[in-house]
Amino acid sequence: MAQRKSAGNTPLTESQARALASWWSGRYLWLKPQQEGGEPLHGVKLPMALESEAAVIYFWEEVKCLEHRRCSVNPGAPDWVG
Repeated sequence: MAQRKSAGNTPLTESQARALASWWSGRYLWLKPQQEGGEPLHGVKLPMALESEAAVIYFWEEVKCLEHRRCSVNPGAPDWVG
């Protein structure tokens, strides 16, 4: 399945979202398309320490941003291989 960019963001595929949910101990989410014929979004809800933080990820760019931030929090953790 080809990924279509929307406003510069690359949506996660179902398999990527499920793998990340497993890797990060999160929960897989499926967001129904808002318009007829649209593609659903696949995402990950992350367990976060603070409820005020954004804890849902639907786009590859958000994954990369979180991975870069994670290195400063836990530098010894292995990288996610996707």
